[in-house]
Amino acid sequence: MGISRALVAVVVCLMAGLRSPAQEGTVKLKLIGTVQIPGAGVSVFKNLALVSQAQGSVAIVDIFNPAVPVKISEIPRYPEAGGVEETRAFQAGSRDVLVVPLGFGPNPFPSPVTGLRLFDITNPAQPVQIGFFNTQHGVLHFDVVPVRDRILGLIVSVQSEAWSSRFGSQRGLGDLQIVDLTHPENPVLLSEWGVLDEPSLGQEFFRRQQRGARATFWAERVRASADGKYVYLAYADFGVMTLNIENPARPLLVGRVGFEDDQEEGEAFDVELARGGTVLVRSHLVRWPFRIHLTSNVFVGGRVAGEGANTPPIYNLPNRTIGGQAVWVGPGCPGDAYLADPNGKIALIASEGCGLGVKAARAQLAGATAVVFFATDPLVAPDSQFPPGVPGSVSYGGSQVQITIPAMGVGNNTGLCLAQVADAGGNLLAVDCLKNSTVVLTGTSVFQGYGGVRFYDIRNPAQPSRLGTYNTPNSLDVNVALAARYPNPAFLYAASHMELVGNRLYVGWDADGLRVLDISNPSAAREIGSWTGAGAPADAPRIRAWEVHRHRGLILLSSIGYGLYILEEVP
Repeated sequence: MGISRALVAVVVCLMAGLRSPAQEGTVKLKLIGTVQIPGAGVSVFKNLALVSQAQGSVAIVDIFNPAVPVKISEIPRYPEAGGVEETRAFQAGSRDVLVVPLGFGPNPFPSPVTGLRLFDITNPAQPVQIGFFNTQHGVLHFDVVPVRDRILGLIVSVQSEAWSSRFGSQRGLGDLQIVDLTHPENPVLLSEWGVLDEPSLGQEFFRRQQRGARATFWAERVRASADGKYVYLAYADFGVMTLNIENPARPLLVGRVGFEDDQEEGEAFDVELARGGTVLVRSHLVRWPFRIHLTSNVFVGGRVAGEGANTPPIYNLPNRTIGGQAVWVGPGCPGDAYLADPNGKIALIASEGCGLGVKAARAQLAGATAVVFFATDPLVAPDSQFPPGVPGSVSYGGSQVQITIPAMGVGNNTGLCLAQVADAGGNLLAVDCLKNSTVVLTGTSVFQGYGGVRFYDIRNPAQPSRLGTYNTPNSLDVNVALAARYPNPAFLYAASHMELVGNRLYVGWDADGLRVLDISNPSAAREIGSWTGAGAPADAPRIRAWEVHRHRGLILLSSIGYGLYILEEVP
């Protein structure tokens, strides 16, 4: 009897340790204030909302009275730097400092204008630039974290490693740069980190891990742990890297939260930490819900292609498939002689030169059943598939041509293989490729859905395990995805920015608005509230929920193309 009671006591203790916190109740959201400043992002500092603007600037908005927010100033505009997406502010001594990242700079790498500009906003009505840090390439996302007696800037320099390494052919400047911002007038680079720097990853990993309809090799967002010891760096196709930065001059890789299915789309975007840092929350910003699975008589196994968003979906064809003989026509621009007649065939076309829409229109008028684009020079772009930017309607030959054939994009090696491009000795330039006098290609559309939110147990960062997933119904509805294609307005139903407060996860879900999840049980997250535009001004465009922040009982939400919405939770 004593033994039985002891066992019961042990079981009770174990269950208590595993028990989830109390579940959250439902949340009702009410709009109380708006500011129309077209842009992409918002952050908050003291009683200020810092709203990123599409013109390459930041508006400083007083939200002391959230029902009547007032724009009080803005920093100078930097249109040459491609816009501003995120901002952050921090206190350095007696000064309030605004950090402004300048986006994609002019190529080739490096750029003289992109990086961080730092402004003194102690008097927010008169921001004054006091510092600049050149990242050599564009910055969209970053984090600022105080660590002991220093303030660190964790900067994601988008595509820095890809450009500087010539797409993995040499060592490069990593996408993550750690900068000491303690003295904002003199930022100092402490270290940089990239996939090619890491011996356990390196060149093979960099090239092999690109996945899905759009292969993406760059870092997106970065998040520091509360104690400043770890950095969580979200690479779109590589997953989330966990780095120890106790010595910020030497980041050390301690774990990676990758993808379970080798065929799925990547697009890891934002990171949050729950349960005292033992649970990692990751959003997937999947913009391309369809991928094309390719088979051919010139390669073994399958390959992947991206599909144009404004061309007729292959998913609507019989068996969701297009196929036939494929022929290499060359550059395909007006004035370029076709190397083969595409009539009744799939036209393989170089992506360089004139616009893809013109190339597609010309091929369609010549009788092609579909077009497949690829870069003939591997240094122009990595060997990775992509959704080609073919518009639904193109001006060509003095008239408007409606594109009625599918368009696909493949990597350099796959394209060279299908085109059977050979050197002077007759040897194919593509590796893992077979010779054939007649090339047959089949493409089948696979619906993967838009991105959602995933939860991982990272108590052992070297061996993460997935706990659960949450998706909105729209993000997994194929009819919704098909309806969000040309000629209809394009909308995305994908999770992007997140903000975690207690057990409530606030997620900007683009066309699905703001979603509030109860993640007290990460294995079974549930939605407890949402806002999709109720009460918005009559002239406001449809909601495109992006960056979200909780601040003193308020919810600040940026909507792409409109500006700032201020909401509160009501009983």
